[in-house]
Amino acid sequence: MTKFFESASICNQFSRHLILLGLLTGWMNLLGCGGTSATAVTGSTQAEAGSRKGAIQLAIKRKLDENPNALYVLTPGVICPSCSIGIRRNFSSLAFVDTDQPKSGVQIDGKRQLVEVKLRKDAAWDLAQVRKAIEDAGYEPKSIFAMRDGKMIEEEL
Repeated sequence: MTKFFESASICNQFSRHLILLGLLTGWMNLLGCGGTSATAVTGSTQAEAGSRKGAIQLAIKRKLDENPNALYVLTPGVICPSCSIGIRRNFSSLAFVDTDQPKSGVQIDGKRQLVEVKLRKDAAWDLAQVRKAIEDAGYEPKSIFAMRDGKMIEEEL
């Protein structure tokens, strides 16, 4: 009988730890510092992930049609205005960024986890510098979207 109570006690401890972890994660998300968490995508969630990616690409396409002098970097974990501080600082020294634009030419779309970079007219952007600017701010860029010859391009980073 004592073994039953010992195992029940271990289960209760485990449950308390899970609840505490859930509360901590909720508070971090509420404060805007939740970051991302890895999730296994199987079955029907693959379709949902595919439709989310399609929706993001469609939104980026619309944004690029409105402003072809910009590029967008899909950056998981970039979800709040404070995320943009380091990213904006790193991009401000790059020659191809139009720092005369609002917010020094760098805006964050936390809903889609995108970094928008306004480009100077006829400036050629450098993929390695874009990647480094985001990585130096503590994030891992996944894809970059831009207009080239009137068409949207996507490059994996």
